[in-house]
Amino acid sequence: MELKANSGLNIAKILGHGSTSSLIVSSAAFALILFFYIFTVGLYFHVFVSPLENRMNYHERFTTYTINEFVDQLVIVYGTVL
Repeated sequence: MELKANSGLNIAKILGHGSTSSLIVSSAAFALILFFYIFTVGLYFHVFVSPLENRMNYHERFTTYTINEFVDQLVIVYGTVL
């Protein structure tokens, strides 16, 4: 029984329970930066992707931004500065 209670406490601690707010904000900013940065690097290197649409697999280059070029780079820069 003790193992069950400890696992619940461990999950809460992993999710940030008891952490400072600055640590939680910086972790969220890092995750957001990483998300946008992966898409930006994929655009820069023209990565080939194979999206599945209407049961057909199309081979094409990755050419779309998450929001648009300006906002994506703005999120990366301001998140890094934060």
